[in-house]
Amino acid sequence: CTTGGASPAPTLTTNTPILPAAPSSPSPSSNPSQDALIEEAIAVYKRSFEARWKQIQAGGLAPDEKIPSGFLGLLSDKALDRAVSEQRQAFLQGMKVLEGAPRITAVRVDRTAQLEESQVTLESCEDGTSIRNQLGDGTQSAGQLVEVTTHLSIDSGQLKIAEFEQKAVKSCALD
Repeated sequence: CTTGGASPAPTLTTNTPILPAAPSSPSPSSNPSQDALIEEAIAVYKRSFEARWKQIQAGGLAPDEKIPSGFLGLLSDKALDRAVSEQRQAFLQGMKVLEGAPRITAVRVDRTAQLEESQVTLESCEDGTSIRNQLGDGTQSAGQLVEVTTHLSIDSGQLKIAEFEQKAVKSCALD
């Protein structure tokens, strides 16, 4: 996710220390196996969020740096490509986090936005407004409030994030 401008900087709404946040409990259903899948999907989403934030705090991912195992275990397909691209962009721009950390403020199941291959789709709100970044050229930017749609599917027998979309917003509809 990027901020505006000629040379966009990652928005740091990706990984964060997660507080026992807001509505992150699955909506009850009459199917215990579906409930377990939803709980697992939320856990995968939160671990991915943490792993991506930790990497941003470390300065991103150098072009010749090996993809972190945490990414490989949690992300597949387009999500992995996108996360690696964001991390490499942060590194190449010399991004440094000066202060703040994003947090997940809401997570819920979205039963209307399923991709054909996804087992679970989550909607979430990530608040990165406390973040202040500095790029290698000295330019500073602030984090944003972002609504995220995350599609999870089974990959090699494991539930992973297959794709995600992020949209900067002024207020989160989920809060």
